[in-house]
Amino acid sequence: MPTYALPCSQCGQPVPVGIAQAGSTARCAACGSNTEVPGTKGLRSLPLIEESSQTRRTASEAKSAGSLGLNLLAGLCLAVATVGLGYGSYLAYLRWNAPIEFGHSAEELYAEMREKSANDPPVRTWDHWQYLVDTGLPKHDPPLYFVLAEVYNRQVPWMIGSLAAGTIGLLSFLIIALMSRKSEKLTR
Repeated sequence: MPTYALPCSQCGQPVPVGIAQAGSTARCAACGSNTEVPGTKGLRSLPLIEESSQTRRTASEAKSAGSLGLNLLAGLCLAVATVGLGYGSYLAYLRWNAPIEFGHSAEELYAEMREKSANDPPVRTWDHWQYLVDTGLPKHDPPLYFVLAEVYNRQVPWMIGSLAAGTIGLLSFLIIALMSRKSEKLTR
């Protein structure tokens, strides 16, 4: 849109005005007084102000710097989404395909062991007793079920946190992408 040089009514300095300002007032940057802008016919008789290439270049650099920052933010959000959703999905896959069924308690396991030992023949009970007398009480590690259940239960907060961070990152990326697309349409 062309810009015209309207002379200030007080100091005579050129005041840049556009067609959209026809019939209104414009403020002089030099002295601060208001000057009445003529109609469109009067504006067209005024000399044009050429936009310098420096001004155009500065405007395009500012626009590209803003879009660069927005693109970097969008890339960061996409990286967070990828890592978070990927790691959370991996932990969910491991839990889903775990070699154990979750929800059993130690009391259930010990009750099952007591039931099995109650049904042992007396000879086997005697052999166990003799083994304990000869070797002493051995150190028993917890059953594998409880070790695995503890590992998977410790991973639950990481799984939920990763999935939540990934979801937030993905939503942020989508919002930034929509905002930048909307701003591109407005600047065209």
